[in-house]
Amino acid sequence: MNIKVNIHRVIECFKFHIEQNISSLYVECKTKIKSPIMVLVYNSEGMNIGEIFFGYSNFVNYFYISNEKTTMNGLCHKLEHGEYSVMIITYSKELNKDENIIYFNIEVNKDKDIPLDFLQEEAWFLENKMNIDYDKYFNDESRYYKGDFHAHTFYSDGKNNGEQVREIIRKQELDFIALTEHNRIPFGFKELGCVNIPSFELTFDFGHVNVHRIHKNILNHLYNEPMVNIFSVFDNAIDIFREISNISINHMFLEPWEFGYGELDMTKINTLEIICDPTYPTSSEANDKAVRFLDFLWNSGFNIYGIGGSDSHNLYEDRYDGATLPSIYGDPSTYVYCDGLSINNIIKGIQKGHSYVTRFVELDINISDYKYLPGQQINNESETITYKVTIKNCVKDYRGRFIYNDEVIKEQKITNLNPTMDLTLENSEEHWWLRFGLYDEDNHVIAYINPIYNKLSKITETRLNILLEEFGEQDDKRHII
Repeated sequence: MNIKVNIHRVIECFKFHIEQNISSLYVECKTKIKSPIMVLVYNSEGMNIGEIFFGYSNFVNYFYISNEKTTMNGLCHKLEHGEYSVMIITYSKELNKDENIIYFNIEVNKDKDIPLDFLQEEAWFLENKMNIDYDKYFNDESRYYKGDFHAHTFYSDGKNNGEQVREIIRKQELDFIALTEHNRIPFGFKELGCVNIPSFELTFDFGHVNVHRIHKNILNHLYNEPMVNIFSVFDNAIDIFREISNISINHMFLEPWEFGYGELDMTKINTLEIICDPTYPTSSEANDKAVRFLDFLWNSGFNIYGIGGSDSHNLYEDRYDGATLPSIYGDPSTYVYCDGLSINNIIKGIQKGHSYVTRFVELDINISDYKYLPGQQINNESETITYKVTIKNCVKDYRGRFIYNDEVIKEQKITNLNPTMDLTLENSEEHWWLRFGLYDEDNHVIAYINPIYNKLSKITETRLNILLEEFGEQDDKRHII
């Protein structure tokens, strides 16, 4: 059957009917609309069974489900008759009214020759059940695990297919990865050789947010409430996902993808991406500013923690203009301390700040003879805290800094011959936080360890636009000084 739909609103819906149980379903879309658009298909029981995305995508503009094979954007399940619903969501403020049409081609009981790259190897979701155990242990050892919380493949606007992703992960020796496709949550995936955290990048023209550890069935309820604009779509999504997921703002100051939703309540945010795609031409300055803003948030009473993401879209051999290194999964890496490697432990680790972000180097972090981890609160007011950081593979000269309540209280040159820096701190009744940072010769951040603290100051403002205004005034003074 062929269906034409005119797009006039943020969300448009229509229904189609299948008379009898079927063995395969093929849904294809075509449009000239330039705005990012997501198409969600639901069966008669209200299950989300397939999705197609336009914009930010190199993937096919169809999904296919059968008893033998299923594309990654389809739910592997027994197809039944009934009334199917289609929801079309436009992720942009404006539409070109002259080309606001989507054409649908829906076919049943037809075998399709689907390229292997687009087919599932494993299913995340089967019927209404998760096919993945968030508590499954992939390694029992208690230690820091290395991974990447922001990466793309050809499933959205990245270039790497499953085989290429596997090879890069192997070379980078990653323990976990979050493939965060734009507005896309695959139903199935490829085996990657490391822990694959179900995630996606909630992408609007006013900013991008990563959602880590998701459940596909949440889409069955995501857009049930009336939406008046894309801001209400965003707010609704954040409120629903934050119940089970890690919410992280991406590349907050990187133009032209800086985050611009000023009414966001920052208490809803768990983590901030402080090193993102560092080989991109303007990333160094944007990342440094993100670190300074996170310090400002800590001074303002927030315990939001820093994580990293390569945001890699490129093939291994690609280079940005002027770059000598590739934009590659694992640069930067986020090391998360886990008592055994599982998806839940990784997410709990970054939400508690038991992590650090780094380029090129690995760190040994010894806080009070390994009594504390980054992110932990120091409750004993009479305790003397010793903090020692050793750079394990220091191939260049760096500057190490201990930052206390947003002030550098100790700075030291770090070299291969002198790779260790330490500090002794007496706890007090006054609220404080302390972190370690590593910087290169151009004063760009190379490593960030999440703060330890005794208590937080009172939060007086939560709206992002007000916080950014206050931060900007302070940051300007810092640079003038």
